[in-house]
Amino acid sequence: MRKLKRNRNKRRKFIILGMLCILCVMSAGYAAFQTNLNISVKGNIKDYNAAWQLKKNVVDSGDGLYKDNYEEDRYVYKGGNPDNYITFNNELWRIISVESDDTLKIMKKDSIGNFGFDYPSNQNNWSNPVSLNSYLNNSYYSSLSEISKNLIQTHEWNIGFVDEFENIDSLAYTINQEKSSKWNGNVALITISDFIKADSDIRRCSSIKLITDNSNWENPQNSTCWNTNYISNSMLTTTTNLWMWLLTPKANVTNSVWRIRNFNYLHISAPNNKDIGVLPALHLKSDIKLKGSGTLDNPYTIV
Repeated sequence: MRKLKRNRNKRRKFIILGMLCILCVMSAGYAAFQTNLNISVKGNIKDYNAAWQLKKNVVDSGDGLYKDNYEEDRYVYKGGNPDNYITFNNELWRIISVESDDTLKIMKKDSIGNFGFDYPSNQNNWSNPVSLNSYLNNSYYSSLSEISKNLIQTHEWNIGFVDEFENIDSLAYTINQEKSSKWNGNVALITISDFIKADSDIRRCSSIKLITDNSNWENPQNSTCWNTNYISNSMLTTTTNLWMWLLTPKANVTNSVWRIRNFNYLHISAPNNKDIGVLPALHLKSDIKLKGSGTLDNPYTIV
């Protein structure tokens, strides 16, 4: 009887020890699973930003977001009216590009008015700074809401002097010229290459020729090509005289800056010309997320 009792006690001990071992294994497994889950969730949170959302919808024809063939890990919006509307500072803007650092470069849809690039000094180097630089990064920046200011990423901008852009085959050269000089700040303008890349019919519509007075450049397809470039298209309602400053100074011409004129013309002007529209551009931080569809009726909003 005693022997039977001892056997029962041994069995109980074995059962208890076995259960404890099983619990230890299960606890260790759960801890490992939880760790992997947390790492996975954190990784997904990091990846699930605005850049990740937008790049899911890359296209290779029509209006939309394209992989930039000239700058690595960069994406640009092209076409007459792509779904790149975004609300910022309770205003409508357009997303120009998804940068390689996951920031979003955006441009205000409507002009804030006509200004000189540098009045009255008439200089064309943005980093001097010229008067428009000072205005945009002081008075204009101060007018933004505190929430909006906190969304802006101080960024590097390409401000190099650019020669005449003859055709699409020289675009890489133009980009290298833009990158020859840099400036860091909050608010600026788009460049020549930003404007050209926005055209979905880039080869036909970005061939420009010298006019006889040797100072103006125009697009020979102007009457139709503005329909393939949303930046040109937007100028129908954003500037009273259909002129718009670019960030890019003109190379080999004293005190001249590139501008867009009459929808799709590339043209130069003296920096002290006060009759040219300004559409500010800036970069949004890489950790933002978006909701909406990017259309005019349902623009992206930042969450």
